Amino acid sequence: MGVLEKIQTLPAFFLGVFFLYWSLPLAALMNKVKFLKLAGKRNDAYGWGVALQQLFGVTMLRLPGPQLANPCGPIIFLSNHRSWADFYLDVVATEGNAQMLSRMAVALVFPMFMGAVCVIRSVILFQRGRNHEKEAFNNMIDRKMAASPVDGLIVYPEGHRSTLRHSLPLKRGMLNYAYIRKIPVQVIFCNAVLCLL
Repeated sequence: MGVLEKIQTLPAFFLGVFFLYWSLPLAALMNKVKFLKLAGKRNDAYGWGVALQQLFGVTMLRLPGPQLANPCGPIIFLSNHRSWADFYLDVVATEGNAQMLSRMAVALVFPMFMGAVCVIRSVILFQRGRNHEKEAFNNMIDRKMAASPVDGLIVYPEGHRSTLRHSLPLKRGMLNYAYIRKIPVQVIFCNAVLCLL
């Protein structure tokens, strides 16, 4: 992508930043995230995802094939990461039954959004690029998953967003975690026009 093309995409980029930054208050105004509901089961992350899906007019089309896994206990959903829409599309695709694994840098860029998502325990933040002691990192994931109101975890095994026509090499950390912990894995492929389970 050339410099001119990048400049042409800036308005859409800033609009996307604005909506993501204010997405939880917008979801509350749309009555999808019910902050005042103090009793009973809540699924605020799913409400947030549905609100953004409706706000942007995205229709989810589930193609024939395997259904969404619904095991009793932890599950890891491996998803591609092609756009910022993946955050809410993946939450909707998993029917709100999974939190996201996200870099700490996202919390620095979107503190209002990520702060609220941390409060509702719908994200696990980690510091990328830091040499984590594997077992300590895995134990942290165990604790965060156990504390979450949902059993699933959405992982982007390519490590970051890419718009290339081919997949990037997979990061092995969470694949290794799933194997060691004997946690089932389901692949989800989503983009703004296609979502495969």
